[in-house]
Amino acid sequence: MLVLAIAFVTATEANARPQYQKAFMAKYTKVTAAKKARCGICHRKKKAGEKGKPRNDYGVAMGKSLPKKNCKVVAKIVEALTKTEKVKVSKDKKEKVTYGDRLKAGKLPAAPAKK
Repeated sequence: MLVLAIAFVTATEANARPQYQKAFMAKYTKVTAAKKARCGICHRKKKAGEKGKPRNDYGVAMGKSLPKKNCKVVAKIVEALTKTEKVKVSKDKKEKVTYGDRLKAGKLPAAPAKK
């Protein structure tokens, strides 16, 4: 029984929000890097001491556009994706590039982390 519970928890964590990824892939077919990025579309690597799966700036913006946590209604997810397209990638007021601009160019929404 314990093994079954552990297997369930592990499977759930590994595939936390597949409905978001599925909607993203269906909407943004031009973003070929999304297949490889998978969770990296909305998440970033953990910093020392962080728990969970921290979101990147796009993931945070997407989360604000969703009506609730772990939304499963495809139409609402697609609506949130569309809303998030209008959000600027950078907080710098001189920058005008939006997530939608990046997506239309076939790029991942969040800019790669600077080293």
